[in-house]
Amino acid sequence: MSGYIVLIPLFLVLIAMLNRIEVFSRKVKYIGYGYFLIVSLIFIVRRERIHALYHKGSPIPDIYWEKNSNLADIGLLLYLALLKLSVDIT
Repeated sequence: MSGYIVLIPLFLVLIAMLNRIEVFSRKVKYIGYGYFLIVSLIFIVRRERIHALYHKGSPIPDIYWEKNSNLADIGLLLYLALLKLSVDIT
């Protein structure tokens, strides 16, 4: 779980970005915070589940890396989608 400490600066940047954008109402900003929180929690739970299923000793099977990479790609796309939307609106 210590690998998820990196998410703290991401959330701080997100909060700073959403707070500086005056186009959004408070309600929309809170929806944005909730969106990123939910996406992060889903990502963490799925990643830990994949780790528990496939990461049993050495060597690590290729399916672990494939599923983990696919999950990371999906998570990145979901994060970038809302960031791009917020930048396009301003």
